[in-house]
Amino acid sequence: MKRLFIILSFAFLFLGTVTLLIPSTRTASRTASLSAAREHVFEAVTRIEDQSWRPSVGSVRVLKADHGQEEWVEVSKDGHELLFKTIRKVEPELFEIEFSASPSISGRWSGRFNEQAENETRVVFTETVTAGSLPSKVMGYLFFDLDATLDTYINDLRNKLAGDGHEKASR
Repeated sequence: MKRLFIILSFAFLFLGTVTLLIPSTRTASRTASLSAAREHVFEAVTRIEDQSWRPSVGSVRVLKADHGQEEWVEVSKDGHELLFKTIRKVEPELFEIEFSASPSISGRWSGRFNEQAENETRVVFTETVTAGSLPSKVMGYLFFDLDATLDTYINDLRNKLAGDGHEKASR
């Protein structure tokens, strides 16, 4: 019995130490070239009331829409709610927002839109997530892949643009 207690104590100590070493903030960034005019790409991303092109979004409730200072709630298909707020919107170049999923999980997302050619836009999307509690940090690292989230977002955006007669979806 004493041996089991010692083993469990060391296991909890090890897990506690590893958990403390996990950073509270994680950042991922993705760059992509899209075959559509910068203004069209910017509009697709920033038109918060119409995010139906993103399969993971079940609904959007706009709480405030006042000259580029929007606040809204996105409800995922599985019922999770995220509260969003526009930080900065410079048409058609920059869109920065902050979000919170709970009191212990929040973050920022930014999109930069650079015209490469007449109908080609280079986008840079960056997402930073901060977990304020130890359980949130562990759960975030185990179940939330920022890189995959941004890859999915870009793929969904490509499909949206293809449906609008722009970007080739297979790209």
